[in-house]
Amino acid sequence: MKISINEIFYSIQGEGVFSGTPAVFVRFAGCNRDCEWCDTEHHETMKLNAAQVVKKVESICNGNKIVVITGGEPTIQLKGMVKLSAELWKKGFRVHVETNGDNFFNVDKFEWVTVSPKEGVDGLMVTPSELKIVFWGQDVSRWEERFGGGKVRLYLQPCDDGYKNNQENLTKTIDYVMKHPVWNLSVQLHKMLHLR
Repeated sequence: MKISINEIFYSIQGEGVFSGTPAVFVRFAGCNRDCEWCDTEHHETMKLNAAQVVKKVESICNGNKIVVITGGEPTIQLKGMVKLSAELWKKGFRVHVETNGDNFFNVDKFEWVTVSPKEGVDGLMVTPSELKIVFWGQDVSRWEERFGGGKVRLYLQPCDDGYKNNQENLTKTIDYVMKHPVWNLSVQLHKMLHLR
């Protein structure tokens, strides 16, 4: 089984709980959403089977044992995602996944699940380890009500839409987090450091 991949690279996690932590990122190609503010390339550049991906990960990981499966949206290639996770586990890697939460999968197969639901979604198909909302001032109270009990880490990340209102989004996000401390601020550290 071949997985449609955009890129595989070693960098610093810039978002959420593991911000600042080195990791290998396996970016799956394709997405079931078309968010106008999306800052991620996710077209296919290669097709690899799970063993080939693991080999590439091992060649660039520098001894680091965290792999983040991301996208695009990795769950649209669910069989490939699960197979890759199993192969990485066999090699002793900790496997994190980043998803929009639109599709069900067994979260027990991953050490960490980051869900970033998109606008218009009222429910999620999986329970996350952390919930990350791209924020520009929209109502996020339903997520507070559902996940604000402490088991799920909640993050607001200012929408970086590439326009002059980036500072406005940052100000709104900081203000909201300060007034609603159930949330934490995520600031895309990798972009500040000019990393992938």
